[in-house]
Amino acid sequence: MTANRFNSNTVGIEDPNNQIAICALYNDTLHRACAPFLPRKSIKYTTDTIATVELTEATSSLLEAGKPSLHLLSNPSRRSALVKFQIMRRSKVSLSVFDITGRIIANLFDSKGKSLEPGIYTIRWDGKDISDKEVASGVYFFRFLTEDCELSSKAIFFK
Repeated sequence: MTANRFNSNTVGIEDPNNQIAICALYNDTLHRACAPFLPRKSIKYTTDTIATVELTEATSSLLEAGKPSLHLLSNPSRRSALVKFQIMRRSKVSLSVFDITGRIIANLFDSKGKSLEPGIYTIRWDGKDISDKEVASGVYFFRFLTEDCELSSKAIFFK
């Protein structure tokens, strides 16, 4: 589809059961979290994963070889989201959520100066901001920091 004269079309993706959908354009209205349509550009839908605040540690035998990682589970996510991260060596860790303007929304985890042991950890985000208010549906970014690296991932969150 070309990007000209698209004001009466619907652009999105839907599951086979017609239960879950992401709509970028409907009836001449572009979703506020969607970038403008431009010629020779495309919309990319992915299954990259998303984040609550309970921390659990898995066994070190599950570690992927070689590097820290950040995985968002269930992306897009409804009401709550799971984030799984892995560290390869003892490190201080923080995990935060930002909106599309770069404003910090939530601090999901901060080791507060203490180092975590190597392993795989899972954190659940309840979809609330720093003020304990529910966030709006939209695109959010997760930033994972360790002493060795910085990783980020994009997620779609809806109610």
